[in-house]
Amino acid sequence: MASDLPAEAPVRRYANWPNAHIEAHDPVMRKLQDFARNVQKLTLDGSYPSAKDLAEACGIPTSTITRIIRGEMIPTGRVIANIEVTTGKPLWPRHRSNRYGSQ
Repeated sequence: MASDLPAEAPVRRYANWPNAHIEAHDPVMRKLQDFARNVQKLTLDGSYPSAKDLAEACGIPTSTITRIIRGEMIPTGRVIANIEVTTGKPLWPRHRSNRYGSQ
């Protein structure tokens, strides 16, 4: 892991990001993990052939997409909204998800 990662980077807490098992007491990381998995799924299900294609469609650097997937950054609200608007898919997990309980 690179030492230039931000202190709050998810991969610093969970080395196997985005596949790490995250306990229920860390719901913020669970949401970030689900978002990262949803973004990754876009490149695996054929919606976008690669992280580069997704990034180009969103008008953001490819590194932003790959760093989200690898847990090297926490995306801003603007980046999350940009990816959702571009793809037309809700990628940020909802509060009512079974994984988070009824909040």
